[in-house]
Amino acid sequence: MASLSSLITYLDLLGDERNFGQFQLGTFDLDVYMRLDASAAKALNIMPDPYEPPSQAMSLFSLLNKCKTPQGTRLLQQFLKQPLLDMGEISNN
Repeated sequence: MASLSSLITYLDLLGDERNFGQFQLGTFDLDVYMRLDASAAKALNIMPDPYEPPSQAMSLFSLLNKCKTPQGTRLLQQFLKQPLLDMGEISNN
């Protein structure tokens, strides 16, 4: 809560009356994501080996990464590192 209070103070969200009622806090449910430890991710060859040259990297990420922007690349990494468990959520995203 202290970090949230610091963020609100830093952004000066309470200083502008137009911000009242514009934001809401919610919980983030981590149970909708599969938890992969480092050994499972390595065994599944999800991400490329950082010590391997990019031209020789054969991983799931290397095969799927056709992203044009850094934001897309980060989102693909997030999807691969934390896959969703619910089929409905997968088809909605």
